[in-house]
Amino acid sequence: MTFLTDLQNRLPDLPQQERKIALFILQDPQFIQSANINQLASTIKVSNATITRFARRVNCSSFTDLKVKLAAAAASSQVNTITNQDNSKTTAHQVYDFYNLVLSETQNKLDLNCQIKCNS
Repeated sequence: MTFLTDLQNRLPDLPQQERKIALFILQDPQFIQSANINQLASTIKVSNATITRFARRVNCSSFTDLKVKLAAAAASSQVNTITNQDNSKTTAHQVYDFYNLVLSETQNKLDLNCQIKCNS
């Protein structure tokens, strides 16, 4: 069972504020990977302590651990997508396509203005 599936199964048992966090994560797991705890708390309108309690409730040692587990779930999802693609592609081509996708997404997330300023 993936982390996101487990989280979805826990929804009915979560307190209301923690359920808000879980629903937000399920709707936009990518946001968490780039946000810090203050940004998440502000966006969802819960306290930092509520996010920390939520992380512990879902078997994470901290908010950072939560982010790591979400990233692992996302990576696992992408790996499953690769292995379920057209079988006529060789494994090498699938791996190549996967890393091309990763590099492309990374490039899209980079702030080019920041890079220009940082390199100047």
